[in-house]
Amino acid sequence: LHIDIPGVRSKPVDRMSGGQRQLVAIARGAFWGHKLLLLDEPTAALGVRESRDVLDLIKRLGAQGLTIIMVTHNLDHLWQVCNRVVVMRRGRKVADLASSGTNMEEVVAYITGARQPATAQADA
Repeated sequence: LHIDIPGVRSKPVDRMSGGQRQLVAIARGAFWGHKLLLLDEPTAALGVRESRDVLDLIKRLGAQGLTIIMVTHNLDHLWQVCNRVVVMRRGRKVADLASSGTNMEEVVAYITGARQPATAQADA
């Protein structure tokens, strides 16, 4: 996988920063050879630099063929790493969009309910 996390090679996990711990957790998930990695708010509570490192790792793993499902409320991070955007509202899927074919305004409209899903799309 060629994953290099600076400063963690021989450092005990309890002495790592939050960002380093998150990078190690993601790398461990990828290392075990699974084809799917589910990440729930992987940049929550991280600083800007640590978030960037996590997003860079997610991009690299995706480029190596790993399928990644990322739950996030940070739309800026979404645009940096995702090729599909699925919007859930009140427990239902209201949109499933290619990130290259949509924009922040459309996604926010689905999130807030200002834009309603097509019936077939919402029931899929």
